[in-house]
Amino acid sequence: MKFIEDRKGTHWAVSEIISISGLPKTTNDNDPVAENYHRATVRNGDTIYIHYQDVEKLQRAPATAFAATPGTFIVRINDTAPEQYWKEEVAGWMIGDDGTVYPVTPDGVNDGTDENLTILMPSGSVVDTQNRSFPSLQEWLDAVGEDGAAD
Repeated sequence: MKFIEDRKGTHWAVSEIISISGLPKTTNDNDPVAENYHRATVRNGDTIYIHYQDVEKLQRAPATAFAATPGTFIVRINDTAPEQYWKEEVAGWMIGDDGTVYPVTPDGVNDGTDENLTILMPSGSVVDTQNRSFPSLQEWLDAVGEDGAAD
């Protein structure tokens, strides 16, 4: 069972949450901290406040997961040597509650990071963080070199 902590430090079972609102544009008490919290309604009718980062984690919680085709990898450019790269095998895919498809690696969902990732497909094609497709890893590496940035 998953739990989430509200603004007062009380832990609630995620299954007890009925609805979560968007972030407030302003607050009545001019509390800048309050602007970082979503209002949520729990099963017993109480209103609680949940930090936006915890709501984002909930949105990334697995809704559906399935295996990746062998030979699927995340690829990253070495920041200190742009001509070099490293890759991490993708074990599976997860569709989050937000509808986004995330790769799952040994380091976790989306490789344990919040950044957008570049994917090397089993066919050898690459889809980068800007959702551009390249027929090969080398063509992606060449484009990254021309752009001057990995992502």
